[in-house]
Amino acid sequence: MKFNCEMIAGSDVEHLQQIYTGFARLHREGKITLRQTIPNEVKKARGADRWVNYKFFNTTVIINGTTRVCYDTHDWDWIDEEILAKCDFYFKRSYDPSFISTLEHGNKVFPLGLNYQVASSEFDIFKLKRAAFYSGKDRIKATLKGLRIDNLLRQQETERIDNLEAAPDPDIEPRVLFMARAWNPEKIESKKQKVAVEAINETRAKCIEVLRKELGDKFFGGLAHDDYSKKYFSNALLTDDSSSSKRNYLEILKRFPICVATVGLNGSNGWKLAEYVAHSKAILSEPLVYQVPGSFEAGQNYIEFSDADDLVASAVKLIEDKTLRSEIMANNFAYYNAHVRPDAMIANSLNIVLEQTGSTSKIVVNR
Repeated sequence: MKFNCEMIAGSDVEHLQQIYTGFARLHREGKITLRQTIPNEVKKARGADRWVNYKFFNTTVIINGTTRVCYDTHDWDWIDEEILAKCDFYFKRSYDPSFISTLEHGNKVFPLGLNYQVASSEFDIFKLKRAAFYSGKDRIKATLKGLRIDNLLRQQETERIDNLEAAPDPDIEPRVLFMARAWNPEKIESKKQKVAVEAINETRAKCIEVLRKELGDKFFGGLAHDDYSKKYFSNALLTDDSSSSKRNYLEILKRFPICVATVGLNGSNGWKLAEYVAHSKAILSEPLVYQVPGSFEAGQNYIEFSDADDLVASAVKLIEDKTLRSEIMANNFAYYNAHVRPDAMIANSLNIVLEQTGSTSKIVVNR
């Protein structure tokens, strides 16, 4: 069965880049035929609205002119039931089975998987056309990135896929990395979310302080500098804030085989978790709130911790046990290629559509 896909780009928000990149790669590989439509009304939606309008984190794909598939990359579990009612299949980043079961059309919803910002390394005509979402200098930058001549800029785009994946290297010196940020609760209106953010901040700061104390030079990390973090978490700051830039962080990441992940906003599986998997790291993580596809399990893909002391004990175990560390790294390399890599993620979703509609066809990508 040939997939003719029409991508209705709802925005160019960072969360959607994994989806766009996956479709673009499948098109380039001849697995699907893709065209992209940008509704005029969303071209005008810029600025702060992109962070408060739930629809900006969604994009819709119409398959063979009939089947409507929605991809939702928002970090919370809520679903706009009006959008859900209009689609045939709905792939949700923050997938909570108990919540989904309460929805009238919950049978349409499937887990999407780990999300992160990632772009094609090659010329991408679809990315080029999405420059229409921007104006002025931002449009010029977006155009150069789409053409893949962003070397004309001062720096190339950091999130190219070839800069965001790596095979396991179990022989790297066993050290632990945890770089994070604190969220300013004063900028959050919801009282419930404000309390949750304060708890996230406290957990991150405590973990950093204890890891520094107990692991010494076996640990590197800290919170990015901003006014809020400086005021409330001065003991947990990065020693050099320049290391917190995305470009520098990715370079540092390559040198550390053991990485720490904590729960993100709204309980989400954060971008760093996906980045760690893409780099085949041995991961230490808080319990995951949301379900992901495939087999991604504690003890297999990550060591679970409940508090800072538990984290230190697990970190020491991974530092000392090369066999366990190597196994987790290998498992994450396999999981990345099967479920997180953009073309694999989209192929998996399209194969669910095929299976659910009674087709025996299947999209196969090189794993």
